[in-house]
Amino acid sequence: MGVRTIPPNEGMIFAYPDAANVPRQFWMKDTLVPLDMIFVTSGGVVTEIAENVPASKPGEAESRIAKREGTGRYVIELRAGGAQAAGVEPGSRLIVPPIAAE
Repeated sequence: MGVRTIPPNEGMIFAYPDAANVPRQFWMKDTLVPLDMIFVTSGGVVTEIAENVPASKPGEAESRIAKREGTGRYVIELRAGGAQAAGVEPGSRLIVPPIAAE
């Protein structure tokens, strides 16, 4: 939220402490750049990729803010086009090192 640029090959990973592979919903409130959202199971398998999810504008009505859902324990956010540039697709297996949820 509030980030204006995302450098190539950088992003953010969300790690849930429950370790469950369950539906997770993400939304773009106050997210100023379009993103790819990669949903990953606890075993490292990519279940879904939401590509080029549109940014929101400050103060935009909640009903107009983009939302995406996928199943997994982790969600990786990259700049739009990052998943394809990295060759990541549903079914890909990623190596996710142990990450402590904060």
